[in-house]
Amino acid sequence: AALIIDYGNNFASKQSLRGIKGHEFVHPLQEPGKVDLSADVNFEWLKKMALYPFKRESNKNGKNELVRIHGPVTQGEFLTNMGIQYRVSALLEQISEEDTESLNRLYQGYQRLVEAEDVIQGGMGKSYKAMALTSAPPKSRLKTISDCAGFTKLR
Repeated sequence: AALIIDYGNNFASKQSLRGIKGHEFVHPLQEPGKVDLSADVNFEWLKKMALYPFKRESNKNGKNELVRIHGPVTQGEFLTNMGIQYRVSALLEQISEEDTESLNRLYQGYQRLVEAEDVIQGGMGKSYKAMALTSAPPKSRLKTISDCAGFTKLR
C-alpha cells in the first residue's frame, strides 16, 4: 500500500518547476545548490504508471484485479474524511478559554490544512492532493470491503 500526498493536478503542468528558499518561492536558478527545487505531481500519470506493471491482470471490463487506486482527492477532503474536525475539536476542548493564543494557533493550523488558498492565506486544502494505492481484496470479499479510509465521506 502507498499513500501519496503532494501538490499537483490530474494533468502535466507546463511550468511547475519552482525554487524554494527560506519558505519563499524564488527563481529556480537563483543560487544553484542552495535553492530547493520542486515541481507539481501529475497524478494521472502516476495512476497510469502504478497500474502499468499489472496491465495484463485487468478483467474484461478493464478493471484491475490486483491494484486499487483511490483518489486523488484534495487534502481538505482527505483530512475531513479522516475526521480531522473531531480531533481538532477534542484538542480545542483541552485548551483553557483564556489561552486565546493557543486556541487561535490550533484553529488557524487546522484551517491552513483544509482550506483553499483563496479562503485563507497559505491554505493547502485544495492545492495538495491525496491518492492511495492498495492491493485489491480477494474476489470473495469484494462486496464486503468498502473504499479506502480518507477517500469516502465519514458516516
